[in-house]
Amino acid sequence: MQPSELGRELREILHEAFVPETFSMAARPLEDGPLEELLSDTEGITKLFSVAMTMVDGPRPAVIVVRPDSEKGPDAAAYDSLRNAGIEIVIVLARRGTLLGVALLGPRRSGDAYFKQDLEFIDSLADLASIALENSFLYRQSIQMLEYSDRLLESLQSAVVAVDVAGRITSFNPAAQGLFGLDQGTLGALLNRLPSEIGWALAMAITRSWQPREIELSIDQDTRGPVPVVLSTALLHDDRGQITGALAVATDLSTVKALERNQRRVEHLAMMARFYAGIAHEIRSPLAAISNFVSMLPDRFDDPEYRETAVRLLPHEVGRIVRLADRLRLMAPSEDGQLIAVALPPLLTDIVSIHAPAAEESHVRVSLESFDDVPKISGDPSQLIQLFVNLLKNGIESMPSGGTLIIRCYSKDRGQGVVVDFVDEGTGVDPAIRTKIFQPFFTTKPLGTGLGLSICREIADFHRARLMLIARAPGSGTVARVEFSVADRSEETTEPLAFNTESRRQPR
Repeated sequence: MQPSELGRELREILHEAFVPETFSMAARPLEDGPLEELLSDTEGITKLFSVAMTMVDGPRPAVIVVRPDSEKGPDAAAYDSLRNAGIEIVIVLARRGTLLGVALLGPRRSGDAYFKQDLEFIDSLADLASIALENSFLYRQSIQMLEYSDRLLESLQSAVVAVDVAGRITSFNPAAQGLFGLDQGTLGALLNRLPSEIGWALAMAITRSWQPREIELSIDQDTRGPVPVVLSTALLHDDRGQITGALAVATDLSTVKALERNQRRVEHLAMMARFYAGIAHEIRSPLAAISNFVSMLPDRFDDPEYRETAVRLLPHEVGRIVRLADRLRLMAPSEDGQLIAVALPPLLTDIVSIHAPAAEESHVRVSLESFDDVPKISGDPSQLIQLFVNLLKNGIESMPSGGTLIIRCYSKDRGQGVVVDFVDEGTGVDPAIRTKIFQPFFTTKPLGTGLGLSICREIADFHRARLMLIARAPGSGTVARVEFSVADRSEETTEPLAFNTESRRQPR
């Protein structure tokens, strides 16, 4: 029942009992909100509701009789205003400590006064009317919430479908119609009317076997084929906490996935553009020098100074091209990789012995910490040397003011793996470039080629190892970590082992 309907019923009851000249009623749906006039038999009555409210003594049902002219209390002005407007009774409607409204009753048409038993009847009626008015407000709020929920569901871009505990579809929104191929005839149908993935997820949720939350999957559509979605489910409960059904929310990821694919393609093309530009730049410089010498050859062949310079510089420039080709070759998949069982501590000891003197010239002390129980790994010693030397040089170059570079080699997972850490005291890696650091030709060094870490990554991948850069405390440096799996005991031999190039790219 709406509040206005309640007002009309209350007026009919009072008219049958007392035949008052006037009846007016106002309600306040929201606590501390404005009064809302429901009905009135008197012109200009609106302001009198506010006047009557000043006379209310606490939020509880009550009947106030407008006193005669002898009233001299603080409410005298309010009484005068109501009496002058022909109001004899003020009915206060309240419930659970909340003032809900007020009704104004005029004099009886018979001219009789409102006697004690009349006031008692009106007081009882005020109690019942207060309960009915509260229920009316709650009903109206429920209707508003349902309408709001319906509008919200209709406006959602995500598909929403609800089922009861028997697995019958109870509601869905327009997005679900389009994504799941539903229509109004689907209401009341079983779960098998939904795409199998959605029906299965709802069935699992109802039986409390599993409740998917934000999982990505694909559903089949007749017109579009597989459609990627992200799916979540939730249980529905009644006011006693009993499960009444389940809800599934699915968001179409087709646009997002298309954007991601396009972004990856753009990034790949951009990386390849940088890659080829880097190759062109690296080759152009020595070729330009060689071209200059060759162009002067006819005119200066007999010039001793020219020949001396050519003999000294041309091999150097050709060597630059050869070294670049060798480094690029390392980035390509090896067709004839050979692995043997390699003990890393002796290998690292040799590397440190060779490069420590040069590091000391840069005021960097290189320290090796290794343990005797480090197992062997399957590897190519020459590639491992290049991997470790590159990481060692990176660590040294990260400390232009000097410092200590610690190399640690130890086993993990009870001898099932080997870890090599290069711990520097540099400024660390900028988080903004962390995702690009292994890309070919990406460098922050003025004279760098940008191939060092990308080659390290390729060598690590070749050995099925994991290469990562771990930030230490801010400004305290970086840990370059390589994690290897140990060699099979049957491989602990000095003979080369054939390496299966087809399997080396498999996910670790």
